[in-house]
Amino acid sequence: LKKVLTTSYPLKKLIPLSSKSFGSHTFITRSDEYSSIQGYDIRYFIQRCGDENVFQDSRELKKYNNDWLGKYSGLSHLCVTPTTLEEVRDILIYCNERKLALVPQGGRTSLVGGSVSMFDEIIMSLEKLNKIKGFDPISGILRCEAGCVLQDLENFVNKEGYSVPLDLPAKDVCQIGGNLATNAGGVRYIKYGSLRSSTLGLTSVIPNGEILSDIELELRKKNLGYDLKQLFIGSEGTLGVITECSIACVPALPAKRVCFLGVDKYEDVMEILKLAKLTLGNSLGAIEFMDDFSIDMVTSKIEGCEYPFSHKNYPFSMIIEAEGLEGEEEYLEKRLEILLEKGREKIKAKEIGKTPKENSSLWKVRENIGKSYSAHGLTFKYDLSLPLPQANKFIEQIRHRVNELQLPGVEVGGYGHVGDQNIHVNVAMEGYEDNRTAGALQKSLEPFVFEEVVKLKGSISGEHGLGFMKAPYIFMQKPEEEVERMFQVKQMFDPKGILNPYKVLPHGRKNIFKKADEVVQAFLEQVQA
Repeated sequence: LKKVLTTSYPLKKLIPLSSKSFGSHTFITRSDEYSSIQGYDIRYFIQRCGDENVFQDSRELKKYNNDWLGKYSGLSHLCVTPTTLEEVRDILIYCNERKLALVPQGGRTSLVGGSVSMFDEIIMSLEKLNKIKGFDPISGILRCEAGCVLQDLENFVNKEGYSVPLDLPAKDVCQIGGNLATNAGGVRYIKYGSLRSSTLGLTSVIPNGEILSDIELELRKKNLGYDLKQLFIGSEGTLGVITECSIACVPALPAKRVCFLGVDKYEDVMEILKLAKLTLGNSLGAIEFMDDFSIDMVTSKIEGCEYPFSHKNYPFSMIIEAEGLEGEEEYLEKRLEILLEKGREKIKAKEIGKTPKENSSLWKVRENIGKSYSAHGLTFKYDLSLPLPQANKFIEQIRHRVNELQLPGVEVGGYGHVGDQNIHVNVAMEGYEDNRTAGALQKSLEPFVFEEVVKLKGSISGEHGLGFMKAPYIFMQKPEEEVERMFQVKQMFDPKGILNPYKVLPHGRKNIFKKADEVVQAFLEQVQA
């Protein structure tokens, strides 16, 4: 401790972001605008938050420096875990005065580098702000701190007959503050919409120490002019730190019937989606699709994930969940029977779960696909929104582009929330980790992937946010005037730019990239050489 209090951390001007992150963003330059951490800084945080809430050991920091699936690795030397709103405020005031860059952190599940440091930014983990402040069983309003894990909140409100209107495969890890900061979507989006519509109040702290809060007005309706909390939702920790929230929960629907389908054509997937919406109505809780490569991946890489149809792996699979109140099981079964009858020519195989264990077994296949790709090897993940008729064509386009490179062991798969046009495209590379070939391959994919999405009138980010990965491409999606207004909002809340730098908005205002075709040609020349 004596040594660390009297020394500073030397930093190279140009350092790699991560051993698992390749391509045009592997190297960025640390901004000279920020101060370096000094011994007296660490002493302040220890005095303010306690030695047990300040982490400096590299073994302890490994957890905070890596995201959920190990795609992004940060280089922070210091993590602080405040336990009160006042500690968050004081840390921000201190960092703002010292101009120390800081990364607010939740469960590190965004997958776009939004929750880990790039250089020596201080990490502020909200994991110890994890108290449930209260729940009103009449209004269904939950009030809790930002570090509460989503699954823990669900378990808590379930006891009162309610459910949190958000469900994610990472629910046992992700934190509600991070969910809000990224405006998380998930598998229930088709029924409940985004978290924005369910958030009634927030407490957020901005760098000068001001606390902005409408948390005390636990009301579903409050039309009071500009709704500032909406700026913090989806801002990825670049405007302020969310410390507390109130969420409008929904009645739990214990009656569930899960249907797993095998389908031959993507056009039939869209037709079944339409039939499900019109046949199940408000009983439709979730509807997802997976291609055959994603099914192969999850059943081969994740223990206990079994495809329901042992005789054949269909080109496309779907999972549909119908849900209702206690006693509505028979009604749900009848509605599913009507759906299956209407779609009988398009549905080639079906498996219906009627018990919680059977439902869980079917959902396990879908919920573990993301993990299975990471278990396979280095994977480039693209969270995108596309008009449904274009979604599978886009996946095939990416697959064709990768195949042109003639690299063995590189595969492309797609899956996602077909009910709300959000797909996840994964380019999995077994045997190409940590080498130049992987870097060149990513350059052939980026910005090509994002250029094509924009051409198809899609969104380069569906639910994970922009983070570090997609920040430079924002000009592809938004006009310069709109991005300039975003910079002005950032300047208003965080004039010194200490909060989550290099994320959401491109560092240095504008980034210029080579056209995708030029990058691919350079790669082909490299391979030929």
